[in-house]
Amino acid sequence: MKKNLLITIFTTLFAMFANAQSPCACTISITYNPGGAATLTATPNAPNANQTFSWSLGNGTAAYGQTVTTTYNNNGAYVVCVTVVDSVISGGCTYTTCDSVLITNANNLPSCSASYYIVPDSMNSAPHTYLGYNASTGSGLSYLWYWGDGDSSTGFAPSHTYAAAGNYLLCLMVSNGTCKDTFCATQAINKKQNDPFSINFVDPMAVQNISKEQLALYPNPTKDAFYLQLDNSTWTVNVFDVFGKKVLTQTVKGKEAISVTNLNNGSYFISAKSNNGKNLHTQFSVLK
Repeated sequence: MKKNLLITIFTTLFAMFANAQSPCACTISITYNPGGAATLTATPNAPNANQTFSWSLGNGTAAYGQTVTTTYNNNGAYVVCVTVVDSVISGGCTYTTCDSVLITNANNLPSCSASYYIVPDSMNSAPHTYLGYNASTGSGLSYLWYWGDGDSSTGFAPSHTYAAAGNYLLCLMVSNGTCKDTFCATQAINKKQNDPFSINFVDPMAVQNISKEQLALYPNPTKDAFYLQLDNSTWTVNVFDVFGKKVLTQTVKGKEAISVTNLNNGSYFISAKSNNGKNLHTQFSVLK
């Protein structure tokens, strides 16, 4: 009991100290609603009107705003993270904090999760060409894509070309009659004049050397490092954030530790390619 009390006190003091160090730090408060719904509010230590809030809600959904609401279809624990960006503070400030949501009153509907990620197409010599991977889960899903420029598409693996540079909120909505979920992320389209910017989502079952098999990764979430269960081939492992920016590259062989000490809290995507051309992918979260 004494040991647990000391741990609790240390954790609380550490959190207070960490929050005090960042001028745009915030805390998360959670209100539980019927049917597995939860309302999440970010409370900044020093609020101002120029702060923006982006959320990863642990159920494959992203949201924006100081207060957001989401529904969890199944009981369980979910990791939620909010990132605060404050443009007023000199030099700018970004702060990410995470908390856990424990759902005990969900409707326990058949689960589904909308998710995707985008990586540069290393096999295509054309500029501004990206591959997209639909990482949604669930059975009997229909897919609706909103590209953020007024266009939309359906299907598991569509393609789209952006005509102009800009920031576009790309959203994927999935449903199967009993379950609905949405995942959105802002894509920063930086292109030279007259160069097309294309995102081609691929179906792993229809493309040679791209496997639908998921990487085995543990622990997940992680705070210091993770391990991939790979064969003894030489693998190039690339880690991307939710905006498609490459944040880490490492060459591994078999089971090796990959450090994430330089990554912020949040969700990330992994693309691993072996020297014999096999491609695998998965997702993970950093929670420190």
